[in-house]
Amino acid sequence: MINNQLKLLKELEQFLEQEKIKIKNSVEEHIKNDDHSGLAQMIGRRYGFIWERIVNIILENATNVNLEAKVFYQDFVKFWINSNKILLNNNCCRESAEKLLLKFLNENTGTSTQDLCDFTFVNSNKNYAVDTKFKFNSNDSNTVREISNSAIHLKEMGFIPVLLMRRDMNESQITPLRRFERSGWKIISGKDASIFIKELTGFDIEKWIKDNLNIWEYLSEYHTQLNALRYGESAWEF
Repeated sequence: MINNQLKLLKELEQFLEQEKIKIKNSVEEHIKNDDHSGLAQMIGRRYGFIWERIVNIILENATNVNLEAKVFYQDFVKFWINSNKILLNNNCCRESAEKLLLKFLNENTGTSTQDLCDFTFVNSNKNYAVDTKFKFNSNDSNTVREISNSAIHLKEMGFIPVLLMRRDMNESQITPLRRFERSGWKIISGKDASIFIKELTGFDIEKWIKDNLNIWEYLSEYHTQLNALRYGESAWEF
């Protein structure tokens, strides 16, 4: 639970002010160039980061949550080698196997530094691995495969994989989400994601978002130009 709510609110406010400035600067650039291309990607990128960070800040301030860092693919490689060490003769073999496997991955796929989730935490003796998404609308088969495989690896490492999405599932592409679920991700989306955070920490993230994250209102001086670019109020709903 949150012991010092004033501290939490201050951290959230400071972070959000910085993000709003970045959004405003990007909007001014698009309006200056009379160019709508890239606006959707900018909104998705910034909103995805905002969602990830505000969830992270809240969990950092919760006394009942032991928040930890990302899990990387190389962490899974080390776990896999340790789990299969019975096949290796001695410590020297284990160390060599790890070095060789990581070297192969780095040179051929680059996946050893790929993260499997945004952060992990322990609560009520359960290990959660959380990946945050604003929503998911990617057609890239490699991305879908990597996210699907991440759940498999995380489960093998003893985590409960949770895909925490700000928007409702029906705003994303359902086919890849169903694949994620089959691979082991527990998808919590929309209002359920806010309820998950509130039940975990006691903090009403939905109310905070409603009170503080009206980006369209913040961009009021640009409404005419944004409407002309076909990025009106609905495009800015968080």
